[in-house]
Amino acid sequence: MTNFNNLFEMDDEQKKENNAREEWQGMPEFVQEKDEPYQKIIVRFESKEDVDEFARLIGQNISPQTKSIWHPKLDVGKNAGLRWVDGLDE
Repeated sequence: MTNFNNLFEMDDEQKKENNAREEWQGMPEFVQEKDEPYQKIIVRFESKEDVDEFARLIGQNISPQTKSIWHPKLDVGKNAGLRWVDGLDE
């Protein structure tokens, strides 16, 4: 594969040599499994005070814009720093 600094500055020969479709031929398929909940329930509240008490009891913030929550609270960024690294370059 030819080295290049900028995809938009490649000449026609470099573009032919760096064909993404050809590069990915034979690569294994990747399927991201959905992280589906075990169970979903609908909870209805009669007042803002009831919402505030529920939020306090479960230790989460619930605003008027909140449509759903995970319990326990979902740690969204827990895997953000993880990367797959090929050990062949060692």
